[in-house]
Amino acid sequence: MKRLLLIALAVSASALADDRGSSWQEGCRPDEQTQLELNQCAQRYYQSRDAELNKVYKTTMQSLPAEQQKRLREQQRAWLKSRDPDCRAQVEAEAAGGSILPMLYSLCLAEATARRTQQLRDWHP
Repeated sequence: MKRLLLIALAVSASALADDRGSSWQEGCRPDEQTQLELNQCAQRYYQSRDAELNKVYKTTMQSLPAEQQKRLREQQRAWLKSRDPDCRAQVEAEAAGGSILPMLYSLCLAEATARRTQQLRDWHP
């Protein structure tokens, strides 16, 4: 049963797409097939989502008056404080420390970060 859950997670992870509709695996090299290589590819995908978040956050902050900047900064810090532990708990429960855990963790971070980026794009005081 646990094996079926891991397979389902891997399939759903491979279906994860960014806001432009491309799969996270499109950033992988064709020769990246081992779990270690897929873990590294997923980490790069998360890093690209994080870079986009930082760009959108900075742009959003610059467009706001000081009081609203303070409010957004507080919200962003609260979100950051919860994102990593939430993803860690989710994937540890699902992968139970297996070699797929780093890939699932990076994909969880990427997905959460992409959602937050969209929230920042839509953010209104």
